[in-house]
Amino acid sequence: MSIALYLLILAESMLFLILFVPFGILTYAEVVRGEPWRADRVRTGAGLRDARIRRWHIVAAILFVASAIIIPFRTIFGSVNSDDIPAVTGLPQVVDLSLVEVSLWLVTLSAVFGPMYAVRLHSRGVHGAVLVGLGLCLFPATLLAVSMLELGSGPALTIALGIVGLVLFPLGVVMPGRRTKIAVLVSACVVMLTALSDYASPANPVWLLAALAMGYIVFRAESKHLFMAHLADMRAAGKSVLTLPKRVKWITSKFRTVAFIVVNVACVLAMLLTWFVGFATDASLSVAVFAIAAMLIAAGGALLTALVPMAFGHPRSEIDHAAATFVVVLAAASVVHIYAAPLVEGLVFGKAPAVQLWKPVLAVFAVGGALTITYATLSGRMREFRPLMIAVVMPTVSLLPSESFFYFRPEDTLDLWTQRLIETGIIVVMLAIMWYAFGPGRRGRSEQGEQSSVASHHRELDVNPRTDTQCG
Repeated sequence: MSIALYLLILAESMLFLILFVPFGILTYAEVVRGEPWRADRVRTGAGLRDARIRRWHIVAAILFVASAIIIPFRTIFGSVNSDDIPAVTGLPQVVDLSLVEVSLWLVTLSAVFGPMYAVRLHSRGVHGAVLVGLGLCLFPATLLAVSMLELGSGPALTIALGIVGLVLFPLGVVMPGRRTKIAVLVSACVVMLTALSDYASPANPVWLLAALAMGYIVFRAESKHLFMAHLADMRAAGKSVLTLPKRVKWITSKFRTVAFIVVNVACVLAMLLTWFVGFATDASLSVAVFAIAAMLIAAGGALLTALVPMAFGHPRSEIDHAAATFVVVLAAASVVHIYAAPLVEGLVFGKAPAVQLWKPVLAVFAVGGALTITYATLSGRMREFRPLMIAVVMPTVSLLPSESFFYFRPEDTLDLWTQRLIETGIIVVMLAIMWYAFGPGRRGRSEQGEQSSVASHHRELDVNPRTDTQCG
């Protein structure tokens, strides 16, 4: 594992592509597969479903407990040498390297398992399911970061925030009371994200893996939801051979499409005017201020997208239209920021020309992801792709308030914490859009009530292991 991460860091100029390739292949396979689904391959059994969710609980507990024990172990027996480089004393070298290796595996596996666990919990009506999955994803990474900072000379406030998040997360999981539980879990996740802001950059393969895994798993959850609804319809019709559901036809009215385009163009022009008039001519203004301005313009555009149709006697746009506007404007702002940012400073190759490929790569993914979200939202086609596109756009947009391109300097200044808080806010908003606007979280009680008959039928269905693997 450590060797694989080291090779990815060596290939830092194309690291985003290297990580995206497997998810791109899996997505392509998910979409183009043509094997028909047969009703006789669908098995029933509520007991088997309960047994499966218990296995998910067991794996989650193992990841949590193992992380809580193994990752801090090096800190307990560690010290810092004269060069401020973490070094462990009192442990044999083979034990030390083994602990590092296991810690990296725990962080990486949790980044993949956490979103999958959230989808399973949400499908069973668990309150705060997405927060439990996100917290499980963040817990080992935060623990590793805090341990490294304690071994080194990290900022005291970063360490304190990390510790607070590490304590709040398990407390929120076991706490009774729905509102209190959700409030504690939200606080834990936000605090851990803030503590991890130094590490949430395109140069961090675990951060990119976590972002892509979240988007891809929510995409698969949406694909499975659409398929299961189609499955119930076909079974109700008495058909024994079930083909994959056809793509949804264009469902957006011409007025809503035109209004969406006009609002987006106006917001992007306003953002560009703000940059060239206020920031390109005044170098003293911080990019964090531009990030706040861009978020305000994006939020205003989202509000206009939702309300403008009502002014002309049309039903207001759905929440996903407003969310798409927010993402488009923020992606445009991030591209402007990338264009004006200093040269990329890589972790290994410094400012070598090859490392500068990061700028066009991130810009292309930001623009491509935003356009895909727009097309899927307006056309009604491939709507399940939008969470994955959020994950593609997120690394670029999260850099919006950053003075440096890849990582912050170790100085614990007020400007640094301003950037960290804004970056955390952007990541939280993007994750919320991924889950609550484009993912399973958007299905509220009203839709659940309308689909109660289908849901009761689904409880009697259990897809075989191969189908469950392919559909999320």
